[in-house]
Amino acid sequence: MQKVTFLFFLSSLLYACGLNYEAPLTKENVVKNRREIVENYIKDAYKDSLVTYNSLFFGESTTVKPPSFKLLDSLYEIKYENEKQGFFDQQLEEKIGIQKNVIIQESDKIRYIENHVFAITHNNNSEINFCDVVLNGKNEVTDFKINEQRTIPKEYLSMYEIYLGRESFLEPGYLPNSEEQRFYEVYEEHINSLPLMEQEKFLIHQLRIMTMALALKTLDTELLLKELSPIDALQREYNMQIDVFKSIDGVFVDKVLINYRVELETEGKKYHINYTPFFELIDFQLKE
Repeated sequence: MQKVTFLFFLSSLLYACGLNYEAPLTKENVVKNRREIVENYIKDAYKDSLVTYNSLFFGESTTVKPPSFKLLDSLYEIKYENEKQGFFDQQLEEKIGIQKNVIIQESDKIRYIENHVFAITHNNNSEINFCDVVLNGKNEVTDFKINEQRTIPKEYLSMYEIYLGRESFLEPGYLPNSEEQRFYEVYEEHINSLPLMEQEKFLIHQLRIMTMALALKTLDTELLLKELSPIDALQREYNMQIDVFKSIDGVFVDKVLINYRVELETEGKKYHINYTPFFELIDFQLKE
């Protein structure tokens, strides 16, 4: 208790004297500050336009050091091994001191690469950009390169952010359950098997299914197909008062799911609707 009281007295005294103590930045804070610089850099680039910038995701930071830093690291590794054995090397300490002076002169040659995903939204679409942003030792942006772009309807932007982080889309803010993990794995495998020109279309479809699953709070196949069928065949939402599903079946060949077949009766008409295993509409027919 006396120790706590003394520390409080000391901090009060420093404050009264106008001496503000600032704790050293942690590695996490350094990275956070650098990423804020990246975000502000991109915001400034679009400040005079009519688009909206959204920061979506940052990958692992990469630090590129001059060769002199690598040499210092190796000297410290030797020192660490010596200390474990209780050995002190004066010549090694001198080498470390010299190398410290060298890296001070070359500190401005350090480069930090931030892998950033952001969205630029205009009208009804959001353009997703995957980029590498390079900063120097003074945290100044020195290079900016967009590696990939995709365009999605802006209504799916929040779901795309969940998709990027592989979070739960049934319970946003939490880790995905086993069913959601399997969903991500299967859809990821399929999208990677598609030609590049078809991947964006499938991604939008996947976001549509995830959004629908969130509204239903389930990935249940039957419930998803009941929601999809009236929209795809009749351009309206499911109405449980008039829409009667006679059957919802999976079609298998050699125990492999080929497609789903839905039989819907509504307002005196019968529809046969076919879907891929990924809930993509294949076709529908009106049966009199």
